[in-house]
Amino acid sequence: MNPGSQPSTTALPGSHSGPEDARSSLSRRSRIEQIDTLYGQAPGNFLVTLVAAGIACLVLMGRVEPNLLWGWFGAVVALTASRFQLLFRYRASRLDRADISKWGHLYVVSSALGGVIWGTAAHLLMPIDSLALQAFVYIMLAGMMAGASLSMTVYLPAYAAFVL
Repeated sequence: MNPGSQPSTTALPGSHSGPEDARSSLSRRSRIEQIDTLYGQAPGNFLVTLVAAGIACLVLMGRVEPNLLWGWFGAVVALTASRFQLLFRYRASRLDRADISKWGHLYVVSSALGGVIWGTAAHLLMPIDSLALQAFVYIMLAGMMAGASLSMTVYLPAYAAFVL
């Protein structure tokens, strides 16, 4: 190669490596890292979800219809349990990353369901007779979105699914 000349990006006949393959490989490795990070942060996020929902129920107990309050909490617990199950299945599949997009999709779906459940809190758990508790509900929801921005923006579809 002459000094100052660029390396050839033309693949040899019969070989399958070139700039497109390198970009594709880098993109795939990047996606694997994103989803690994998402699932790696998941246990703490799931536990925070349970604690926040429990605190919300304790604060709102006696001010919100009990069936709505504990039904909502039951939905949070059920979804969180299913998300932990998803995490365990993901960890068990660690050797096979061929389906990484499937795992990303499943996390996005579970994030969307979490967003729906937390979003319903703005309607179901809103005490109409207390401005202070209304502010509590809104601050709780804002806190959940802020937490999601720190933990889920590593994979933007999961974050978008939760907050939208």
